[in-house]
Amino acid sequence: MLTRGGTGRAQGDDWTYSNYNFSLLGLVIEQASGRSYAEYVHDEIVVPLGLTGTGYCEDGTAVPGRGRDYQSGVKTVSPTTYWTEPRFFAAGGLCSTVMDLVRWEKGLEDGRVISPPMLQAMRRPAVLPDGLHVDYGYGTRLGMTGRHRKLGHTGGGQSNKAVLARYPDDDVTVAVLLNTERTNARVTATDLEEHVERLFFGLPEPSVPGPAAPDAERHRCAGQYRDGSRLLRVVAEKGALRLRPGKHRQADSPLIPEGGDLFFDEEDPSVQLRFQIENGEARGYGRYHNGWFVGLGVRTGPRD
Repeated sequence: MLTRGGTGRAQGDDWTYSNYNFSLLGLVIEQASGRSYAEYVHDEIVVPLGLTGTGYCEDGTAVPGRGRDYQSGVKTVSPTTYWTEPRFFAAGGLCSTVMDLVRWEKGLEDGRVISPPMLQAMRRPAVLPDGLHVDYGYGTRLGMTGRHRKLGHTGGGQSNKAVLARYPDDDVTVAVLLNTERTNARVTATDLEEHVERLFFGLPEPSVPGPAAPDAERHRCAGQYRDGSRLLRVVAEKGALRLRPGKHRQADSPLIPEGGDLFFDEEDPSVQLRFQIENGEARGYGRYHNGWFVGLGVRTGPRD
């Protein structure tokens, strides 16, 4: 679990995603092992698991079969050098292949990387002192496609995106790699991963418009929430829930119920909110993108 920095909160009191913490972990690995992070990854992961197309590469180090990265424009595709110089250290910087990512996941499942208890802890949702659940383990992003539980991670930078999804209850692993990108792309790596799994599991795409949520469900979710550095309001209005930034009445977006306390954003169906209810009131929500947990909303005021 990663904690919010600079707010005076104790460790474990809050959650936010931070690449810096992964980079700090890389420095800890170097100090504890007496090897560089790249050497440690090669000696302890790449070689034992037979990952022939995997290695630390953001500093330009050669990896067998490494492809080029491209930035796509309206009518042009041009190579980029984004991943040929240090940027993220242990928070990124690994090159791999689809099959190596599947082998890596198999190695985790078979106990060849860490012990089963450590793997369970790595994949267990965090629980904050106030009881809110965070669908993020130790370096593992959690989520759902439909009602199918998934775990793994997403990543990437300019011109390069990756998704590794493991569906443990279905014994299915999906890896998606993209080496090109354009601004406001219609299809992303997480889009592809979710579309593949909806086809595999026979799940329909989110439909708009959807059924109206009962009055009780709408009103128990209404209120103001702190979502990272943003304040958002969920408003029960005209028989529907609406997501509204700050205190403004414009630029809001209807929330369409998917069942229970799960809603998706009508303006962007890839975004979902899963409300956490206690004593008939929402205390917070998990925010998901293409089924992956990406943020936590914490209620900061009474019902609107």
